Amino acid sequence: IWDDHEYGSNNADKDFKFKIEALELHKMFWPNPAFGTENNPGIYYRFSYKDTDFFMTDGRFYRTLELIPNAEMLG
Repeated sequence: IWDDHEYGSNNADKDFKFKIEALELHKMFWPNPAFGTENNPGIYYRFSYKDTDFFMTDGRFYRTLELIPNAEMLG
């Protein structure tokens, strides 16, 4: 899971100009078991360990500005 410094400038959001390129670079260097879905790209995924489910969320790719009405974080 990336922080805003791997994704773009400080507090970058869904309007980051190079978000697709950042996603492709992240795929090259991080061995995540999955990267979003075919219809909804990103770096989120889930996995289970014993009786626990883990949800790794992407808080950048779909994030909108927090100050606008109906702001989104996870798409």
